Amino acid sequence: MKRIAALFLSAFLVLAYPALTLAETPAPSNDSTLAALSTETGEIASKDEVIYAVLDAAGKVEGTYVVNILEVTKGGKIDDYGTYNSVKNLTSTSPIENKDGKVSLVADAGKYYYQGVSDAAQLPWDITIGYTLDGKDVSPTALAGSSGLLEIILKSTANKQVNPSFYDNYLLQISITLDTEKCSAIVAKGGALANAGANKQITFTVMPGEDGDVSVSAIVKDFEMNGIDIAAVPFSMSIKMPDTSAMTDEMQTLVDAIADLNDGVKTLNDGVGDLSDGATKLKDGSASYKSGIDQVSKKKSELVGASSSIKDALATINSALQSQSGSLDLSALTQLPPGLSQMSAGLTQVSGGLVQLKDSFKLAYNALNGAINAIPSYQISQAEIGALYQANPGNATLDKLVEFYTTAATVKGTYAQVSPAFAAVEPALAQMVTSLTTISGNLSGIAAQLTASLSTMDSSAITQLSEGIAALSTNYGSFHQGLIQYTDGITALSSAYAELNGGIAKLSDGTVDLSSGVSELYDGTSQMQEETATMPEKISDEITKLTSSYDKSDYKPVSFTSENNDKINAVQFVLKTAKIAKPEDEAPVTVVEEPETFWTRLQALFK
Repeated sequence: MKRIAALFLSAFLVLAYPALTLAETPAPSNDSTLAALSTETGEIASKDEVIYAVLDAAGKVEGTYVVNILEVTKGGKIDDYGTYNSVKNLTSTSPIENKDGKVSLVADAGKYYYQGVSDAAQLPWDITIGYTLDGKDVSPTALAGSSGLLEIILKSTANKQVNPSFYDNYLLQISITLDTEKCSAIVAKGGALANAGANKQITFTVMPGEDGDVSVSAIVKDFEMNGIDIAAVPFSMSIKMPDTSAMTDEMQTLVDAIADLNDGVKTLNDGVGDLSDGATKLKDGSASYKSGIDQVSKKKSELVGASSSIKDALATINSALQSQSGSLDLSALTQLPPGLSQMSAGLTQVSGGLVQLKDSFKLAYNALNGAINAIPSYQISQAEIGALYQANPGNATLDKLVEFYTTAATVKGTYAQVSPAFAAVEPALAQMVTSLTTISGNLSGIAAQLTASLSTMDSSAITQLSEGIAALSTNYGSFHQGLIQYTDGITALSSAYAELNGGIAKLSDGTVDLSSGVSELYDGTSQMQEETATMPEKISDEITKLTSSYDKSDYKPVSFTSENNDKINAVQFVLKTAKIAKPEDEAPVTVVEEPETFWTRLQALFK
């Protein structure tokens, strides 16, 4: 029964192949007809080849034979090509000549079958099959009847000694059948499992032009297994290019978003550059302002001391004028106008320094204010940032973008809080300049009037001078107190401004680093935009390339047996490995010889 089943299955493989339909086989020609045709030159329309190979359980080729099917359109003598150890006519009883790779035969019109046998012909694939039991390599002969965790590993690679047309264009279908009464917990990664009665059939597919590497594992008990079946046929499926418009449209949206992002980063880069320049100018102006305030603060004691001396001198003069009327020595008064003039000049110098500081601060503040206001005010939500990360996982440039976006937003927000303080500096400086200018002018005027009065002084003038000095002495006391308050304020401002100046310096250094970082970020987003600009086209090209690699619709079959054969219609491979089974004692079988027919010859193929 086993032999009959094997014969039926093998015959089915042949009969199922369209090119090998035996229903069309003509009745065998008689010898007289063939003898008459032996002088004619026959013609064929096409040829099919079915290559059968027997492998041992490890995948080594033990023997091959080819069933050649000729579609004869004109009866007569026909030459076919192939290197065989022996040949057999499967259609008639006429002899076939096999010599030096050429097979000569006489055939009538219709289908003609003959078999060529080769002990160990080269196949287009090198097949290796390995077995492990409980993690250790084991030979197939020692595996029969074993128990444990079994793994079967089958690998196929290209045989470089055979025409690569078969490896590049043929699909391999590998079928392993396991008895579920002997095998359980079957695992086949990448394989399709199907029930076939009490058996489990595992099927693997190896695409054209690819090496195969498949494996099956199972827990086995008293293990046995039928041979592994491997079929190879041309992969003739024509793959239609899928509609990728939706995917490429979404990808184009991403590309446009990246372009917009790059434009935004460019604006940010320009704004941060202006911010850095403005912050540098502010830093320089603040340093000059601090230096001026420090100098005024250091001269406080001298300025207050000089004013105190003037106040005391005016008091002394006033006292002397009030106590003496006729014999007044006015020589001491001549020293007062130069002192007042020097004080006026000193205040004018301080006022000039503050004017220069005010102008520098104004320029720096305007640049800083314009640069920070140039930073875009739009907000990027966490959801939008998350979407960018999802579309660009592991993108270092995107990390920098988010970091610098956060930094720029922080700078803009912080500046919004402190900008009123910056805006108040220039008016304060202007008020200080006005006050110093007024004081300096008053001192200068007093000195001039006193000098003029001393040169033309008479008794009435002395009376006026006495009254003027008295008023000056009284008013100068108030001025002196105001001067003390002013210099105390300058000292406090100098102390407090040191911290502000340090903050401005850090702000300037930070904006320089920020400008450098944003510039680097802009380089990164520009590169990302450049690399992703053609992404939709690249995806379409890659899909086309991938599908075209499996499109074998234009493949033209070639002969496996000899390159001299033409008009090839189809070539098919059927490979089978030896089964793994415990030896059985069989009773002798009496064989009754019967006359050979087509069916007996076909049956002989599978014994």
